[in-house]
Amino acid sequence: MGKKKFLLLSPSSCTNPRSGGGQRTNLIYNILQKLGEVDVVLVGGGNLQVLSEFFPGVKSIQLVNTLNPGEIGFSKSFRKIQPQVIDNLALVLSDRAQVIYKADPLLQPVVKDLLAKNDYDLIIGRHLRTVAKAGIFNQTNVPIILDYDDPDNETLRTRLNQPGLNFFSRVILASHLKQTEKILPQLLSLPQHIWVTHQNHQNMINHPEVSILPNIPYSTMLSEPPEFIPINPDSQTILFVGIHGYRVNRDGVKNFIVNQWSNIRKVVNSAQLRIVGLGNWSELESQLGVIPGVEYVGFVEDLRKEYNQARFTIVPLFEGGGTKIKVMESLYYGRTAVVTDQVHYGYRNLPNQEALLVANTETEFTDQCIRLLNDSDLCNRLAQQGREMVIDNYSFSRFESIVTETVNSLCPD
Repeated sequence: MGKKKFLLLSPSSCTNPRSGGGQRTNLIYNILQKLGEVDVVLVGGGNLQVLSEFFPGVKSIQLVNTLNPGEIGFSKSFRKIQPQVIDNLALVLSDRAQVIYKADPLLQPVVKDLLAKNDYDLIIGRHLRTVAKAGIFNQTNVPIILDYDDPDNETLRTRLNQPGLNFFSRVILASHLKQTEKILPQLLSLPQHIWVTHQNHQNMINHPEVSILPNIPYSTMLSEPPEFIPINPDSQTILFVGIHGYRVNRDGVKNFIVNQWSNIRKVVNSAQLRIVGLGNWSELESQLGVIPGVEYVGFVEDLRKEYNQARFTIVPLFEGGGTKIKVMESLYYGRTAVVTDQVHYGYRNLPNQEALLVANTETEFTDQCIRLLNDSDLCNRLAQQGREMVIDNYSFSRFESIVTETVNSLCPD
């Protein structure tokens, strides 16, 4: 029998392995490459030549930009007046089923042509919107795996629960959530198999074939776990790692600096915050000005060095779906973390007070940071225990076996 043939659909924003979404795409792609040949269709903007570098050995790769929200329906007739404004209004006011989940007239023909010319064994789609816009549900006999690592309704629900949300935003988000939850059951019944990242999401989906494909530290695919290095007891450095381009990261870090940082420094005056990750983090400095103890580092080549220099990490995010890979990465490199209950939602097997510290409110988050700044033994104990849990439960070999098992069950040799 010849090689298996796969079609991988992914947002172009989830391709760079320096981001969590890109790491997951890259992990899945590399496993598919071992199992057969892979054609890739990337959905969204970007430079195809640059994006192609993230898919070594790919059989073919295409980049397709879909219609903007304002180019759909009645708004397209006057979009040229103010394109960005009309796009934003259309996204806010239109029916989600018609804008977010409707087959796209630019993307659908590309995918349809690939299906006609290739005898694929399997289609793998990263994110529900991507597969829906490709227009392939009920249009092909090729089995479809949906990688549903960031549930759309959960993302909206956590945004809706944010304190301080203005009335207009609350009404719009509530409407979007209602529309999304109305259409999700139908759409989620269409793929042959669904991957989710943790048990809570598996329990939410009424489908006979749902398996847990957990997020894992990307480094586990590349090398053996690094040696555990205890913290330097003199270090008072708190580390945040995340890409600037993700709004939830920007808002979470900004909120932490504005509402919590001065309270931490009042108790531990030597505390330092380093913000590391891809993108223009210096933009936040231009908004907030120079704040004592805060350093906007941006992208670094060697994350291991950053973790080694840190006392612990923080993930001060109170919204967003899926699981935050930065939590496992921190523990993998031997540093515990202070996280919100929202971030901990997908990591119940990394217990509070045993691997990391969990906060339900901003005040609790501040107190937990001060606690770790004052207790080196606690930092090391949590970090070492958490590291062992991550190595045992979030390995590349486990991830690979789940992908391989699912693929072989849908297209056996």
